[in-house]
Amino acid sequence: MIPGKPALWTPRKGSYQLREDDGIYYRDPNAAAYGDHPMEAAVVSVMKMNSPSSHGHIDLFACGSTLGNLLRFVRGVDHSFRMLVEVVGNTVHLIRRENSPKEQIIGVRGFGHVFTEENTTWEKDVTGSNSHQRIMRYRFDGLDMMVRFQGDGYVKLIDEEEHHHAPTAVGASPQPESLLLNALQALKIREEVRPTLEEALQTVTGGQIVPQDAMFDIKTRSINVKHRDTLGEELPRLWLAQVKRFILAHHTSGKFEDVEIQDVSENIEAWEADNQAALRRDGGADSDEESPEREGDNDLGEFTDDDSENFTACDETCGYCGRCATSLI
Repeated sequence: MIPGKPALWTPRKGSYQLREDDGIYYRDPNAAAYGDHPMEAAVVSVMKMNSPSSHGHIDLFACGSTLGNLLRFVRGVDHSFRMLVEVVGNTVHLIRRENSPKEQIIGVRGFGHVFTEENTTWEKDVTGSNSHQRIMRYRFDGLDMMVRFQGDGYVKLIDEEEHHHAPTAVGASPQPESLLLNALQALKIREEVRPTLEEALQTVTGGQIVPQDAMFDIKTRSINVKHRDTLGEELPRLWLAQVKRFILAHHTSGKFEDVEIQDVSENIEAWEADNQAALRRDGGADSDEESPEREGDNDLGEFTDDDSENFTACDETCGYCGRCATSLI
């Protein structure tokens, strides 16, 4: 559905008990829904909503996952990942690649999915939606890029009517030039050619454009880890997505109290200022260093910083459900 609309924040009042997450959760929901071409829906939506002259040339098309992995990489965070690189014309596409399009996150424990379902509503014009994907435009001092990310929901703004026709792309954007180029340069590449699979993408018109400053991100954590800086851990991702409203809901074995939305604009700005050195490290790279990956259309490469698999699992400090963190009380 284009443009679609995120779920509306409709919070429950007072304290309430929720059941634990018990559904099927895919590691990459976009690939699970459209495994042949996970990024096609995002590209088609941009083309349908904007004339070619309005979006101009795009150097790179990516998603929050691939850019998030690159951000962790340049910051020295130990985290295995893999992505495909496809060049179409002069645009590089970074495509998330898990072990399987329908790979599931096994052993999910916590209340994050159920909490989101209980406190947000898909409005009448987007009834039946499963997720809301947004496209943002960044400029990295010479690299024009579009980034897809998933929005948890939005809050109604007082001046919302003034924003209904505003573009979904955000004018302000992260600036460090060397973040992407140096990360790509340092990774290992495996070249590979894959056949094109024929399957038409079905699109419908519906929903309504929602301004970026109305978007929020949700995280739930056990009360046992309330002392941890959960917001600090999420700031790199919020910075990439330019989401400046954050909902952190603590629970006691699934019992939640009243929850408020935090404006984290200043936190994001402070994080960006504090991490300039890391974001700009190994400076001096320019777009010419991308030329090895730009030898013709439809060339595919695979970037990886580690050959090991990446699993999401419970551990003694994760804090999602609270059972594994009792020792931290």
